[in-house]
Amino acid sequence: MAGFMMVNTEKVDERREHIPLGLVTGLGFENAASSVYGPKNFIRWATEEALKDLENAALEMKADAVVCLRLNIQVSDTVTVIASGTAVKLGDIPYSALTSEDIYGI
Repeated sequence: MAGFMMVNTEKVDERREHIPLGLVTGLGFENAASSVYGPKNFIRWATEEALKDLENAALEMKADAVVCLRLNIQVSDTVTVIASGTAVKLGDIPYSALTSEDIYGI
């Protein structure tokens, strides 16, 4: 699997075993009150910061992915984003579950 995955569903792939490692959270915040560019960019920056923090927490647990991703965004003078999800270790796809498309790409 290429890269680290974060999804808001319960599974990354229905054919893979998902071993839960625990809850992970990430926090991002930016001061939107003093912005001349508006809160839109600050929401994006705070979200990216929260997701990066979440990914780092999951990688510390040796996770392959985060499932059930949720974002809580609060906007006032400061934009605060809390990202949470379940860190999981992904098992191998069992050979019996492979299709000809998986093997040959057709």
